[in-house]
Amino acid sequence: MARFDLDYLNRIEWSLFEASCVLADIDPEDAGDSANDEASLRLRKHHYANLKSATDLSPTDAGHLPFKESRTGYIKDRRVRPWDVLQWAIARDDKFPDELHDIRKPAPVPATVEAAPADTSASDERALATKERNTLLTIIGLLAGEAKVDWQRPTKAAETIVSLADQANVSLGVRTVEEHLKRIPEAMRTRMK
Repeated sequence: MARFDLDYLNRIEWSLFEASCVLADIDPEDAGDSANDEASLRLRKHHYANLKSATDLSPTDAGHLPFKESRTGYIKDRRVRPWDVLQWAIARDDKFPDELHDIRKPAPVPATVEAAPADTSASDERALATKERNTLLTIIGLLAGEAKVDWQRPTKAAETIVSLADQANVSLGVRTVEEHLKRIPEAMRTRMK
């Protein structure tokens, strides 16, 4: 039985693959692991097929699950909000892990303000943000290495960092930390001499 932290359950989005794993009570990282029994894996595939079908429906159809198209173009990477997945599963009377009831309803999205005309300074700021992010990720990678935290094994390193954060009374989610650690190699490549 997988255990999901609240940070993970309340992320802004999940992929369809992640949603199908969570509904089947399987950690998405362990979905291909032989430790999962055949029934759990069949249940994950069943949920995935239903989620995919629900996103293929027209928004006016009953049972439609709202989604954002993936950046990769793969259906399994379509993005869905955890709250929407929970409501969809409840409406279908699906069984799912009790801890999913801890998913919070997202705050309403504020009305959008009309965008200002684009100018070249915005792209300069974005490039600066990318450079700054790569610099910070490089620093984190170097400090983690010095502290004997193997950031090249992001899951294990994230658990160590979250444990340190807990000791410092700071709230961090394992998956959040892990996702940032996975970006270190590319950031370091951009900073190589």
